[in-house]
Amino acid sequence: MDKTGKRIEELRSKSPENKEFRVEKTGKDGKKRSPVGLWAALLLCLAVLGGVIAFGYSLISGRMESGAKVSGVDVGGMVPEEAEQMLRQLTQTQTVTLRDEDGSVLFTLPLTALAGEQDYSANLRSALDGGPHFTYSPEAVSLAVNAALFAEGYEAQEPTDAVLSIDESGFSVQEATHGNLYDAEACTRAICSYLDAAPSFGGIWNVRVSEAYERTGRDADEALMAQKALVEDFTSAEVSIDFVGGITYTLSFADIYAMLNEDCLTSGAEVKIVPERVSARMDEICRELGVDGVMAKYGRCADTREYLYLLPKDTGYTLDRAALDTQVCEALEQRQGQLTAVYDYTQWLKKAYGWHGDVNNCLEISLDNQYIWFYHDGQLLTESPIVSGDLATNCITRLGIFQIYGMVEDTVLKGATWNDHVDYWMPFDDQIGIHDSDWRDEYGGDIYKEHGSHGCVNTPIDAMRTVYENSFYGMLVIVR
Repeated sequence: MDKTGKRIEELRSKSPENKEFRVEKTGKDGKKRSPVGLWAALLLCLAVLGGVIAFGYSLISGRMESGAKVSGVDVGGMVPEEAEQMLRQLTQTQTVTLRDEDGSVLFTLPLTALAGEQDYSANLRSALDGGPHFTYSPEAVSLAVNAALFAEGYEAQEPTDAVLSIDESGFSVQEATHGNLYDAEACTRAICSYLDAAPSFGGIWNVRVSEAYERTGRDADEALMAQKALVEDFTSAEVSIDFVGGITYTLSFADIYAMLNEDCLTSGAEVKIVPERVSARMDEICRELGVDGVMAKYGRCADTREYLYLLPKDTGYTLDRAALDTQVCEALEQRQGQLTAVYDYTQWLKKAYGWHGDVNNCLEISLDNQYIWFYHDGQLLTESPIVSGDLATNCITRLGIFQIYGMVEDTVLKGATWNDHVDYWMPFDDQIGIHDSDWRDEYGGDIYKEHGSHGCVNTPIDAMRTVYENSFYGMLVIVR
């Protein structure tokens, strides 16, 4: 205890009034001093001293302050050389990718290619001192962009407008193209503007330029789509054609398109059926199906075949192409049609028997084939197997050119050994004629050789009814 403390104790012991006696320190101004203030002052002094020490350490060690960042990169605690090396590595691996307005990549460049001839270390030191993290050279950017866009071997490709295209399945719109006529100045400006925004190191840099091309093709517009609709109106038509031999063909999308005017896909062009193009396409179809040649019914055909297929200009009957082409044109104009091919069935008859009369309306009877064909206005109205005169008893049906001289319904045919009722009777060679014969169950083949008629042409009732109802006096009958 110091002297002051001993003195205070003596005073307190001499008198009870001195028990509460205190000694308070005051300043020169006489005011009391607080011990809390003293402690605060002491702590402040210590903090300042610590800062001075830390600053001194920083100056001595050369390290960056803790938490220091350059363009988002933490360089705290690093000496400048270490920070520079980190930034250099990040910069050397950094790339800039340029994309067009559609998002397609045009090129990718290393960041170092955009710095030009500047002192790279000085560039990075500037970033450490708080300056821009990367100082690019506009000239270097321009050179790098041109080298990337127009590399060695570059060939200019003009842009194309959107067009309608066609394949076997239908129409499609071929979109407009950009070509590769790039706007290098626009690309350079886009990269420079991006770098001016000082993005952080280490990220993936994607720069999009809104006008990367000098020119672009015109996109499909309402006029083009309207033209497509006009063409599809025709090509969606349902047109089928029945040919001989049970052959049916339905015009396809490609068939109908080939029959339209060549410029039908051009915006604003009239869409129409072109008869010459119809004929050209039908040539291909008929040739492929084998229905355009001449067909002959003559000669001794095999039992399983009714007709022989021969080459053009041989005897027989031919497809009337002119009539068929007209049918197709009309059906396409109506956008639908179930057509039956038109044949000239009397071609050979006109050549061989035309001077005898009207072969467009006649009966043709083949004894070899035991068959009858009835032509009405140049078309085959009906056909049927028949039974002609019996060969075994020499009751043959005579060959030759005749004419119908009688037409009787519901009558009885009488002879030396027969008395038969018929519904239709049409004589053409004295007492020989054509009639129905309900007593027969079969027709055609070799029946006539031993079980034939007495010379008449026995015909099934349905075919006979058609013949009778469409015949006339004097009509030609040709027996071959």
